[in-house]
Amino acid sequence: MKKQLTYLLGVIVLLASCAIAPPKEDLDKAKASLAKAEEVNAQEYAANDYNEAKKMITDGEKVMTKEESRDNRDARSNFEDAAEKADEAYNKALPKHTDKTVDDGKKAVTEAEAIKANVAVKAEYDQAVKSLKEAEAYKAKKDYKNALIKAKEAKSYADNAAQKAKDMKVKAENAIGEVQEKIDQLEKDLSQ
Repeated sequence: MKKQLTYLLGVIVLLASCAIAPPKEDLDKAKASLAKAEEVNAQEYAANDYNEAKKMITDGEKVMTKEESRDNRDARSNFEDAAEKADEAYNKALPKHTDKTVDDGKKAVTEAEAIKANVAVKAEYDQAVKSLKEAEAYKAKKDYKNALIKAKEAKSYADNAAQKAKDMKVKAENAIGEVQEKIDQLEKDLSQ
């Protein structure tokens, strides 16, 4: 009987310690889910879900830090709900964020072409166009993660191509200016 009582007391202490233990892992998971949602601008594209998740985390932290709180089940529940809500925000925002990122890639390619990067630095420009086409193909298949990767890659290639084309233009203009100065000086010398 004494052994059973000791065993029962041990189980009760173990269960109580689990219930009282701060739900740090649940908080970390909720914060990680919220950070993931922020990566796709959920605060803009899925504001209600994002804000609700953020509030649940704050509320859970308040419950967890109350000195009189001996049971962290409420905090744990808030954090679990916050993680789910943040994941919902992520899933709602991802397609919209992908659309915006692909549009940014298109804009960068168009701007690079406008300054003749497609002629001046053809290889980089062509890589930007290729990545953009891949982004659009992934987006059409609703593979938003790969579409994002390729759209960012397209923008990066296009921005680099545009910058190189601008640098080449500046060098060419400077060289033309130097040649023009030499021509002007020669004409002046010949006219004397």
